[in-house]
Amino acid sequence: MILRSRFFWKLYLSYAALVLVTACIIGFLVQVMLQATLPSAAQLDLKRKTMFLESFAAQGFTGAAPDLQRRIFELGMASKIRITLIFPDGKVLADSLEDPAVMENHADRPEVKEALAGSFGEDTRYSQTVHYKMLYFARASHGPEGVRGVLRLAIPTSDIDRQLFHIRSTIIAGAIIGVAVALIFGVFVAQRVTAPIAEMTRAAEDLCQGHYDRRLPVRSADEIGRLAGTLNLLGAELAGRIATMRRDQEQLSAILSGMVEGVVAVDPEDRILFVNPAATRLLGLSPVSDKKIWEISRQEDLLSILSRARKEGRILRSE
Repeated sequence: MILRSRFFWKLYLSYAALVLVTACIIGFLVQVMLQATLPSAAQLDLKRKTMFLESFAAQGFTGAAPDLQRRIFELGMASKIRITLIFPDGKVLADSLEDPAVMENHADRPEVKEALAGSFGEDTRYSQTVHYKMLYFARASHGPEGVRGVLRLAIPTSDIDRQLFHIRSTIIAGAIIGVAVALIFGVFVAQRVTAPIAEMTRAAEDLCQGHYDRRLPVRSADEIGRLAGTLNLLGAELAGRIATMRRDQEQLSAILSGMVEGVVAVDPEDRILFVNPAATRLLGLSPVSDKKIWEISRQEDLLSILSRARKEGRILRSE
């Protein structure tokens, strides 16, 4: 069974590790990118809104906007943005979340100072007025007489954190689904790669056991298909050579059996390999094999000439 193959699990686990590592790296990079881009996107959005509210702020600073505090409050509630109008001396004219009469002077606020020194200012800090961290963007309002004041917009950083959490959750869910699909797909890929190798392993084992007629299907022209074809050729070659050897052995056995001369073949340890019928009659040997010659024959001349021939390494004759 493929699932019991160690090669299958090595291949599949390597693939799974690669998928998981890739998913973690991509997730980390996306997380870093989001943490860098979301605050910037929020600041850009606040900048656009300050430009949109510039005319309204100018009316407020010149006193042309009746019931300014109520209108600021309604705009803030509708847009979910804190809106503050600040005079150049730092006094708060109107605020969408707090009564300006009880608010402290804002001349020392970093974003206000930057806006008065240039055109825009931004900062992220804990608000002493609303008691949570906020992202601020300020824009100076200019008139013929110079700077009229500063329009400041702010949003809680928790809004950015919620967006980041939502996006991160979506990415994690998508990554989990993607990894699961990839792992399921990896099972089929690993099986497709492992199955031919397992089949070739069994075929090689059959060749070792003497089953030379085993043939493998060649399903592709790649290295695996070429290996299957090579094993098929090897099996056919071995079957042919062994058949030839058997025919030669049968022919030799028939020739030796028909000879009137006695023929005895032994191995280096004097174990009998072959005895033809003439030898059994002439030397009084039993027609057996796999026994040492001195176990079935006590003829000193025969044993002596065998010993001498082995030691001297040449052909000896004796009568």
